[in-house]
Parts: sequence; C-alpha cells; structure tokens
Amino acid sequence: MQAFRILAHALRQVFGNFRQALVMSVLPLMVGLAAGLGLFVIGAFAHRQDGSVGGFLFTVFLILVLLMAWLAVRWHRFVLLDESKNLLAPPSRAAFWRYVGTMVLTVILMIPAMLVTIGVLYAVHQGGIPALTFIAILVLSVLLYALTLVLGTALPGAAVGAHRPIGAAWSALKPAAGTIVLLTIMGLVSYEVIEAMLDMFLAIGLPTSLVVILSAIAYWLSTFIGLSVVTTLWGHYVEGRPLR
Repeated sequence: MQAFRILAHALRQVFGNFRQALVMSVLPLMVGLAAGLGLFVIGAFAHRQDGSVGGFLFTVFLILVLLMAWLAVRWHRFVLLDESKNLLAPPSRAAFWRYVGTMVLTVILMIPAMLVTIGVLYAVHQGGIPALTFIAILVLSVLLYALTLVLGTALPGAAVGAHRPIGAAWSALKPAAGTIVLLTIMGLVSYEVIEAMLDMFLAIGLPTSLVVILSAIAYWLSTFIGLSVVTTLWGHYVEGRPLR
C-alpha cells in the first residue's frame, strides 16, 4: 500500500542519512540547552519575585518552536535540494522565515477545524452515550490529525521556496486522502506504542535517568521520521519524485 511505501521511504531517508541528521541536530540542541538553562534561572528568579511563570513558559515554547523550524528547514533542504555543505550552519534567513510564516498560516487554517471538532464532541458528549462519544473522539481525532498532515506537507515546500506551498500541497494530496488517513493512523499508533514502552520501562524499575535518555532518543527519531514523511509527501505528490 502507498502509505507503507511512503513510510519506508521516510525511514530510508533518516537511517540512510543518520550521521547528517545527528550533525544537523548539534547546534539547535546546544542553543536550546543554553537558552533553556538561562530561562530556567530567569524563571526561578521571577517566580521568587512575584510567583508568575506564564511569560517564562511562553518564551520556552516560542524558542522550542523556532529551534524546531531551524532543524526542519535544514532537513527539508538537505533532502530536496541536496544542500549538504556545512550542516552545522543555520538555514538562510529567507528560508527560515518563509517556513515560520507558513507554520503560522497553517495554525490559523487549523483553528476553524478545531472549533468544529470541539463543538461536535461537546454535542455528542451531551447525548450521554459513552460508546458514541469514544467513537466520535477517535474518528474526529484521526480526521483532524490528517488535516494537519496535509497542511504540514506545505512546510517542505516553504523551506525550498515553492510558490503558494499550502495550495500546492492541498491540490496534490486530494487524490491521496486514503493514504493520508492511513499514515495518520500509523503515526498515532506509533506514538501510543512509544508512550506505553516508556511507561513500561518505568514500571519495571529502570532508572529514571535511563528512561529520560531513551525518551529523548525516541522523540528525536520520531521527529526526523515525521519530517521525512512530509518531505516525502511533498517530493512525491507535488514534485513528482519516485518512491524508492
């Protein structure tokens, strides 16, 4: 099936370029750790002064989003444009801000779908039928994440400077609705499996520090696999590249 071919292609992207992925991750990780440490000190001081941590948490979130965009742009351009020189360098400012702008627009476009989902779930829940509520949550969650995957496919296009990447991704993926839904289900199941395994490691008594390290490795890998899935979707459906 096409969804499995896309996932296999994405896995080959990651593990076939594992060293490059590690190198790309070094500088964002160092910047993130330095910023996190500095913000932790500032946040602790602010909490002692007035007990407020809202601004601190928002700043941490914003930095994480920008670092994620940094890493994503480098990876998309490495795969799609073979931009393999100086992998430690940050992406060009133009590519970075195109990516961030497309991310913001994607979030804005998701808001109506999220509001509709919340409204439907509330109405179903008010009906008082637990089984129907569970089914509605399951179906609507898959559809919402599938929409996120479609819109997220525009991000590699933004990274490489494509014209109107959201419109291009939407048009190209219309015939692949079943593939998108199946990829979404596979992603959600994979996430739940990872969470269950980490909980099991804690339950059987593995040291917390080891579980934290395993969690970091698992989420690092899942991040690159997710980036590779949308890169593959863009490359195959929009640019017409063959799947290996």
